[in-house]
Amino acid sequence: MSLYRFSPHALDDLDALLYSLAERSGWDHSMDMEEKIYAALDRIGRSPGIGHLRKDLIPHEVYFDYAKPYLILYRRDTLPVYILAILHGARDITTIMQDRLP
Repeated sequence: MSLYRFSPHALDDLDALLYSLAERSGWDHSMDMEEKIYAALDRIGRSPGIGHLRKDLIPHEVYFDYAKPYLILYRRDTLPVYILAILHGARDITTIMQDRLP
């Protein structure tokens, strides 16, 4: 059984960020970041309680963890953990997530 599952948006986020990194910095850098992100996802899946709420950004039960400089947003009330987004920390998280949450 998988430790986590992706929302369609989170899969798109991951694809877009890895492709963008590859274009800007090369495939080696993109592959290194991919490994870092998947390590963070495994850590979250094994211990979903490690994340923290950011009610100042999202007034829902969405937890945050990171694979710097990217934030991983997830719900831990599901099994497996549901990954909602993987976004650069400098992006407007509140605005982006308005369209993704009910």
